[in-house]
Formats: sequence, structure tokens, C-alpha cells
Amino acid sequence: MSLFQITKSVASLAACLLLASPIQALPVDSQSLAQRNSGSKRIAMWDYRNTRDIQNGYANLKITASSLAGSQFSMASDWDTLIPPELPESITFIPQVRTLDHLSGDHWNNLLNVVARQGSNTVVQYVNEPDFNGISVDAAVQHWGQLVQLRAEKGVKITSPALTSDPNRASWLRDFMSRLSPDQKPDYIATHFYTTQGQPCESEMAWGKDYMQKLHNEFGLPLWVNEIASTSRDQAEVNQFVNEMSAWMDAQPWIAAYGFTGMSREVADDFSSPASLLLTADGSWSPLGQALHG
Repeated sequence: MSLFQITKSVASLAACLLLASPIQALPVDSQSLAQRNSGSKRIAMWDYRNTRDIQNGYANLKITASSLAGSQFSMASDWDTLIPPELPESITFIPQVRTLDHLSGDHWNNLLNVVARQGSNTVVQYVNEPDFNGISVDAAVQHWGQLVQLRAEKGVKITSPALTSDPNRASWLRDFMSRLSPDQKPDYIATHFYTTQGQPCESEMAWGKDYMQKLHNEFGLPLWVNEIASTSRDQAEVNQFVNEMSAWMDAQPWIAAYGFTGMSREVADDFSSPASLLLTADGSWSPLGQALHG
């Protein structure tokens, strides 16, 4: 997975800051999260390193994976096309064609195996953060037909490439979408949203809601928020972000699914916040993860 700092235009950031209000030290609202009927939207972003760590003796991770059955998570993804063997069969796996290399070889065969197992319940996510990972619009469009054909043959659904919420890179997605005929359009617009470290939680949430709403309005398709997290190092701010953003996304009929990142024993990089980790160092649920688990 690639986690990069989101940069915003000065004008957009200034507008968000006008909406800022004092941050309350809110606890994780585990009761209200668990009571929401949001399982159909919630993706367990199961870090691919967890499978490795189970093999290295972290038995709690296997217990944690098993507990996804019957939880508020109805789906799982690991930034790849191979289903982690520890995931319960009741969880729908969401494969990701993370790079164009995933359209061939073992990666593609693994994807076909997922489709054979899940049929039309499968949602295939297309390339991950192409704007940061050097995938051109030309290349993405050239290979897009392979997923369109898979949809026609197997009835799966497909997402657009998942971009960051950097407004300076929005032209990538506009260019990509403009080159598709009506029958080639994706079923969902995929996106990521990470806060900017050091900015007030309230303004970041306002920015995120506005960004997602505009993205939906522009393309007229439901959103697939396949990565979202706060980068704040303050636990109260992270809890507030998860509580409010999950409630808001649950309430938007045009948001089809969302997944909070951090379902791992350790952060992925310096950009990620330890306060956003959904697991503890031994592989058990953290309080934040337990709140989302329900």
C-alpha cells in the first residue's frame, strides 16, 4: 500500500480552516458504531503483512481475522488479488489490481479464482494511486478494457483508479473518465482520503465531506472509499475523525463502501499515525479497531 501526504491548494485549505471549531477529547464511540447497520459498507483493510506475521507466530492475528465473521465488516481487502487464507469465508474479498502488472500472471489468475468463488458479488478495484505511482492515463485506459470484458463475462463490478484527494491531481481522473465510452464507465469512483497532519480535525472532516460530495456530483457515480484515515498523532482527534466520518459515510446513499486503514500491528510508514492503528502490537483489536468491529 502507498500512503502519501495529501497536499491541498492554499485557497481550499483556507476555506476549510474557516470551519474549524475547538476539538473535544472524544472517546471512541464504540456503542454507537456497533449499533449502526453499516456492515454492508465497511471494508476490513487487512494489511498484507498480517498474513506474514501469522506465519511468524503472531497467533492473535488469526483470532482477530476469525472475529471478522459476524462483525460490522462485510468485506475485506489487502491491496492484492490473493485471498488471505486466514480470512473467514463469510467475508466478501475485494481484490485490487494495484498495478498494471496485476493484469497478468499469478496476480490475474488469483483474481479469476476470486471471481470463480464469489461470482457477481466481486468488486474489482483498479490501479492504486496512479497519480503518485507513475501510471499514465494512456496506460490505464489501454488496459481498462480487460476489466470491462471481465465485467461483461462474469457480472462483476469495477471501480475507477483510486486517486488521492489532492486537488492538483484531479485532472488525471477527469482525463481517464473522458476517454471512456458509456458502456466502459466504472460502477464506482474509487478514492482515498487522508487528513493533513497538524491541521484541525474539524476543518479536515469538512474538507473530506466536501471533496467526496463534489467527486460524486461531478461523475454521477457512487463512491468507493477504499482508503481513509486520520494522520493526527492525537488519539482524541483520531477517535473524533473515525466517529464522525463513519457516521457521515453510513448516511450517504451514494457512498457504497469505505475502509479505514491501519489494520496492522505497526504503521506502514512515517506518514501513517500510530493513533490510527486498528490493531495492537500483538495483533489483537485496539480500542479504535474494536469500535469499528462492533
